[in-house]
Amino acid sequence: MSRALLKAADIKKITLTEDTFCAKYESIFPFPKTHYGGLILSRFYWIARDIGLGQDMDLLWHFDKVKERFDAGQLVFVFSGIHLHQGRCDPFSHVSVLLDIQTHSFAADGCSGLTDTDWVAKRCCAVVFF
Repeated sequence: MSRALLKAADIKKITLTEDTFCAKYESIFPFPKTHYGGLILSRFYWIARDIGLGQDMDLLWHFDKVKERFDAGQLVFVFSGIHLHQGRCDPFSHVSVLLDIQTHSFAADGCSGLTDTDWVAKRCCAVVFF
């Protein structure tokens, strides 16, 4: 989650170093000594808002609706319940920044070549900030 938030800040041209992020938000993460993940959605939203990624958010499940929002220039995070890498099907809750989306394919930070069928199979949803 922290990696995705830092990537989103970079995309939005918001200056935020990893050290600054950790110092400011460490107390919000349940396991900061081992990893900066595992946030509930309301805390993810609070940090994203505090960073300046948007004032409001929307949760979307339908691939075509996600594409509409991405094409409109809105910042989109992909939340997945199954590992996003091709060929992987192990449960793995993960957050990535959506980097590209076409009619039947998408690419998230660190993963490309995914399809709209993968969107469903990997239990994806989108959190859109605006």
